[in-house]
This record gives sequence, C-alpha cells and structure tokens, in this order.
Amino acid sequence: TRVRSSAASDVYKRQEGVLVAESIVSDDDLAPMIAEYEAWIDDRARELQQEGKIQDLAEAADFAHRFARLYAQSPEIGAGMDVMQMRGPATFAFMRNANLLDAVECLVGPEITCSPIQHIRAKPPAAVSGEGTGFYNVPWHQDMAVTWKEADASEIVTCWVALVDATKENGCMEVLPGVSKGGYLEHQGSAGGPQVKPEALPANVAPRPVPVRKGGVIFMHRCTPHRSTPNRSDGVRWSLDLRY
Repeated sequence: TRVRSSAASDVYKRQEGVLVAESIVSDDDLAPMIAEYEAWIDDRARELQQEGKIQDLAEAADFAHRFARLYAQSPEIGAGMDVMQMRGPATFAFMRNANLLDAVECLVGPEITCSPIQHIRAKPPAAVSGEGTGFYNVPWHQDMAVTWKEADASEIVTCWVALVDATKENGCMEVLPGVSKGGYLEHQGSAGGPQVKPEALPANVAPRPVPVRKGGVIFMHRCTPHRSTPNRSDGVRWSLDLRY
C-alpha cells in the first residue's frame, strides 16, 4: 500500500504526526544495502577475531541474528558502522530510492533535500545489551531536538525504514500520537541522547507501539515524541533512520 492520498498526508501532518506505511520499498530495493552491511560485519568480525575479542564468527547465522551473536562476544562489533562512518555506496544509493522518494513527495512536495542526519540501527537483544536507557533504548524525544535552531521552520520528515520485521517483541518504536500539534517540548540530556523532560510529557496520551514489516516505513513529524523499547527476541532489530 503506497502513500498516495491527501488523506494519508493529513493524518501525518495535522492529526497524529505519524504514519505507518507497509511495503514502501521491496526486498530488491533493500538487498544491495543489506549485502553491503553483511560484508562490513564479516570484515569487522575477522578484525576482532585477530585481536582475540571474538572466537566464534557465527558465519552460519542470517542477517537478523549474526550481529547479535557477535555483539554478545564483543560490543565493539558495531563501532564505525553508522551511516556517516561506514559511508557505503549502496546505502548512499538507497537514499535516492525512487519508491521511498515517491512516498516522501506525498508529504513534503516535489522539492526534496536529504538531511545530513542519518542512522542505521542494529538493536541487539536486551539479554546482551541491557534494558536501560542508552544508545539502543533511546528515551522519549522529538527529532527536532537534534537539529539546529535554523531548521525549526523546515518541514523535515523522519523516515524510519524497517530492514527486518519490527515487532513489539524485538523492540519496535512507541509514539505519542497527536502531540506534534503542540510543537517543541523542552528537552534535557540523558545517557540515550536528548530526552523530553518528564514534566513536559502529556499525561493524557497513551504510548502507541508502531510495529512495521520489513520494507515498511514509519513517517514521523519532527515534533512527534517517540522512544525505543527493549528487544526481547534473540535476533537484531535492524532499521534505517533517514530524514528529508
């Protein structure tokens, strides 16, 4: 189901500030980028093996499980893996994916600029990474909190792309629907990055889980509060965070 209608745009912009759209990109769209990260992880694992930090390369494990098994041996497996560090050509090419940009156009119009804020998340099981607030379990925040003040008036949309199925079990996001209409909420620093001050959170809005299947996208307004939840599966919740 593509994001095509003005009604979908209205839900995103003026009603809830979040839109979950399945099947935006195909397996074929994602395959080059996933292969690129599989190769990077293999190289990184072999480096750590040579340093004596990893014994089992977990070569038989699939994309959704290998990183978890390597992380359990050494959390250093993820060092240097983020988009701005790894700078893979297939990942760069995906930022211009026609299917993704067609959907973005429905929300921001035909003139689209790629934001420099881009992340890939390999969220390991909480059994090995912990359940507290941190890089893998970010607290309530708005994406507006991490941009410069000069960007406050820009119509920036977050595109949270699922590289594997994101479920309640493996730590899908939660959002506070409708809160974006109130604008920016005051933030404070925390171990997981900028965090909405607890007293600024609305008390009458229940968190909503937003599971999405592989290839689906969660579109979020820059003022939509959202947070990560613990991964209680045995695999990795892979996702891509792009902004336009």
